[in-house]
Amino acid sequence: MQYYTNKEELPYFIYNGISSAEFNLVVTKYDNLSSSENNFNLISVAGRNGSYLSRKEVENINREVEFYIDCETVEEMNILSKKIKRWLQGDPGYKDLIFSDDLNTIHEAVCINKISIDEVIEAFGECKLTFSCKPYTKTTFNSPITITENNSKIYSEYYSSEPIIKIAGNGDITISINNENLILKEIENEIIVDTQNMECYKKVNGIVTYQNDKMYSDFPILQEGTNEISWIGNVTRLEITPNWLEL
Repeated sequence: MQYYTNKEELPYFIYNGISSAEFNLVVTKYDNLSSSENNFNLISVAGRNGSYLSRKEVENINREVEFYIDCETVEEMNILSKKIKRWLQGDPGYKDLIFSDDLNTIHEAVCINKISIDEVIEAFGECKLTFSCKPYTKTTFNSPITITENNSKIYSEYYSSEPIIKIAGNGDITISINNENLILKEIENEIIVDTQNMECYKKVNGIVTYQNDKMYSDFPILQEGTNEISWIGNVTRLEITPNWLEL
């Protein structure tokens, strides 16, 4: 086990916006560097040299975190154990997971194992967590990109991603991204197209009004490399939050 000279040196992780340091967890090990398996199968074909590559869906990857807690009393450890379980599993669904040695990478994760803190000696317990993470990670380098000129380009050094596009304009609008059309009808001032959540909506004074009935096409995707963007109709501005993805 590795020991640290001061608290600031301790590794930690952030889950659902809350740091493990808030629970005084001493993280001894975590796996945040291994990647998911290649997204293809190798298929042998009779009479052909080499294998044929067949694409497949990329599966989740499990990442494990080990930690210990050192409390003054058994009662304190029991109370802390309950708080940890509520933090990690009280609200089901994917949450952002960030590790302290790579604060710019966001894993979409859910804690899937039974949380059991094993008491090694009185008021001292150890635990192992298993997070099921989506195969692609997000990055904190995700500032919105504003486009005001028709026939523009944006470049991505990442994988294909599911953007959020805020469109300022009116009437019937067609936006082309790499020759794939996003078709919108009867827009009034603004509409937001959220590919990741597959929703169209408008937000005025903090109030969300869903407008999926104004969209007549598939949700847009940003591709790796150069993305060519143009439009037809009364558009004054696009604000694209790219949601870049990495393996």
